[in-house]
Amino acid sequence: MGHRALVAYERTDGQYTLHYSHWGAANLKLKHRISAETPFGGDDTDSKWAKQLLAELADGLEADAADGYLAGEDRPSTVVEPKPRATGLTLEEIITDHLDYLHHEAFYVVSPTFEVTAYRTLWFGLQYDSETVDHGETVGNGALATVR
Repeated sequence: MGHRALVAYERTDGQYTLHYSHWGAANLKLKHRISAETPFGGDDTDSKWAKQLLAELADGLEADAADGYLAGEDRPSTVVEPKPRATGLTLEEIITDHLDYLHHEAFYVVSPTFEVTAYRTLWFGLQYDSETVDHGETVGNGALATVR
């Protein structure tokens, strides 16, 4: 199943680029693995390609343009998928339209200076605990709890 997480990188225009991590919620390890040296949380600290890609995404590179950037070269594996799921989003759009509070166990917000804020997701669905509720939305239906 994996410990799924979404990661939002702040861009220079104040919007965000949204990425996915399949194992990033496990013990909230991405909080300490995302850095200027390893922007996508990999073990390779000489990740010039990752730094360049993130810089271009921060300046407004679209998600489709990242395909061409990543094609053709062998890249070390990273914990966060380098190809963004979406670009040019506000935090509110991510939280209400992309974050699945049942399936994503964590959400991270990364500032341009690589300050990482980690959140645990809390789903508001009650269908498993209530006889009167038979369906609960999972996307946009929950709360975020900061983790210290």
